[in-house]
Amino acid sequence: MAADQYRPPELSGPADLLDRPVRERPDAHALIVTGARAPVTYRCLAAMADQVAGTLAGAGLRRGDVVAVVSPNTVEFVVALLGAARAGLVVAPLDPALADGELAPRIAELGARAAVAPGGRSCADWVLRVDAGRAGAVDLSPARRCPCSAVPGGPTSPPTTRSSCSPPGRRAGPAWCR
Repeated sequence: MAADQYRPPELSGPADLLDRPVRERPDAHALIVTGARAPVTYRCLAAMADQVAGTLAGAGLRRGDVVAVVSPNTVEFVVALLGAARAGLVVAPLDPALADGELAPRIAELGARAAVAPGGRSCADWVLRVDAGRAGAVDLSPARRCPCSAVPGGPTSPPTTRSSCSPPGRRAGPAWCR
């Protein structure tokens, strides 16, 4: 191949996006979030995504299952997308500007086994909150009302997972984020 020809990166999908940066520069900023411009490192982002992946898999979701992600362009969207991808799930991003009444039939039409969204959406089975200003705290909890329990094969009582990450220089949080 000639030197001037384009070579696509060696990635098989979104699940691989973090592996190389975590290996080569784990404390570099992956994201800058919130109005306070809080940094999230690659190590912390990978830890949050892995926590979400483990929680979704622990709830019975399996490789190839569809998960709807209803979120604006926020850290929650990135963590949900990468976490679901790392669990081998098919991610279906849905427009958060749609009303819950419009989202529910789309989620059902997709055959989504679960829906993940930031708080305040009645269409979500899971509520994902990421507080990057509070040392990257992640909370993935079942929604109070679980509409996907009516979807055949949908999870009915997912476990709650909480974790946190510490940016460089801070020692709070689990060892994998230090």
